[in-house]
Amino acid sequence: MYQDNLDNDIYEDDYYDTPIERSNWGPNLFARIVEFLQKSTSPDVIRLGIIADVRNSTQSEDPSTHWEKVETMRRYADSVNRGLGLPEDPHLRSLLQSTEWTGYGLFSMNFISRLNLDYAGICMEEQTNLTYESMIFLIALVKGMSMINLKHPSSSEENMNIYTYLIPSQFSTFSYASFLNVASNRLADKAELTQEDIDDLSHLAFKSRYWKQGNSLKGKDSKLFIDVLKNILSDILGLTLNVDTDSFSKQARKEELVASMPKEITLSLNDKESQNLSISKAVEIVLSQYSTPQTRETLLRGVMGLRPDTKDSSFTTMLAKLHKQELINYYEGGLIGLKGKRFGRGYKKVDRLQKTGKMKIE
Repeated sequence: MYQDNLDNDIYEDDYYDTPIERSNWGPNLFARIVEFLQKSTSPDVIRLGIIADVRNSTQSEDPSTHWEKVETMRRYADSVNRGLGLPEDPHLRSLLQSTEWTGYGLFSMNFISRLNLDYAGICMEEQTNLTYESMIFLIALVKGMSMINLKHPSSSEENMNIYTYLIPSQFSTFSYASFLNVASNRLADKAELTQEDIDDLSHLAFKSRYWKQGNSLKGKDSKLFIDVLKNILSDILGLTLNVDTDSFSKQARKEELVASMPKEITLSLNDKESQNLSISKAVEIVLSQYSTPQTRETLLRGVMGLRPDTKDSSFTTMLAKLHKQELINYYEGGLIGLKGKRFGRGYKKVDRLQKTGKMKIE
């Protein structure tokens, strides 16, 4: 915390012969926000102070009341992330958008929990009083992250802990509670997890039913997401998810390609016979779905939807073979179409497939 200021301390002896007063050397942004939320007379700021639990706090121990409190924080942070709800007060915004936040090291953290946030130490330094949940909420407003609140799947009178985390906002629509339920039911009683157990569980991240609002996991975010899942599983269930992040990331990119295909093609994924399709048959199926010639990249995405293990080199070899057998035609602009299918005017056949840039498959 406040690393930049600490690094400068080594030079102080060059300028001072006597000890200096250090009580106000930090930015004290949490303390300044709390003080402003407590004293402001603006209705919107008063409401924010109540939601942040720094104004008229009740300190209730009732689990249902506490759950509603942190869920209200989560909903408010989600609204702010969508551009709604944050008071227009200029002083409040100047505090939330201050460049001094970089001194806390928060912007290098992609997952925040009780285990990696020294909220008690920060409160002691700044001589302010914040609960962990209140500090998490304020950080969410500063960083644009999302709050999630979870319980142990087997919650009981003896196990009513609420786990509150900050995660990247692009992961906020994942059904973590459902994922935890499945993980608990499948793995909680196992003394040792097999690689098959781990793979089956981690691949639930690719299932559309675990994502709300039509969202899905993006390939570029996959390594960060699996780290989030690892931390949550370890903290709540005590399970270690030893996932090969490189393999998981490659699978995520392939799943993303499949999701980008036309629905007519993805229907073939449910056909058991598609598991044994040759590349040539897959090319025929994909091209038959379109009324116009397609680029190599579009065709490859469709083929990978039917045969996820297709390699770029094998695909290139098969295209050349199909063209030589006069089963497909090449057209200007790097386009490919089925032989004998009429596309109308505007498409001129060529002898070689024109290069338009290969899609990278790893």
